[in-house]
Amino acid sequence: HHDSLFKPCLIAQAKCPRGCEGPCLYPANSSGTMNTKHLLHAKEVLESFDIVLITDILADKEVSKFLSDVMSIPSNVSYAIQGKKTNKMKNSNQRESSHFFRDLLSNLTTDVSDILHKENALDIELFNHAVQLNGLMLQNWRKERLKMT
Repeated sequence: HHDSLFKPCLIAQAKCPRGCEGPCLYPANSSGTMNTKHLLHAKEVLESFDIVLITDILADKEVSKFLSDVMSIPSNVSYAIQGKKTNKMKNSNQRESSHFFRDLLSNLTTDVSDILHKENALDIELFNHAVQLNGLMLQNWRKERLKMT
């Protein structure tokens, strides 16, 4: 028996090449406690993606152009996302759009904030890894665009 977080998918004939319990792209139910082994696996899977996007910055014009280039979507078509706002919530200022929940958490007592950070430490580390990968992908994309001009 192993310590997997995921119950095996019922579609047994399509096994994930990375050794996951359920086949890739099929839903799986998770239960149990995550550990660093799971985090390393999640980072490995994230690194295998052609593109890693951070939805918080998707409305950024450069990120939108990056996505359009990767997906071969011309910037002048109606369904191009360049410069379009991705969230539906109205924000009163730029800080509110990027720091709303962070500011809410900062108002909590230190004990509650520490507990939340401890409980979500692996998620936070995976998110930070995704941000780093996104930055590297954007940097490589910029270099490729410069070569083309």
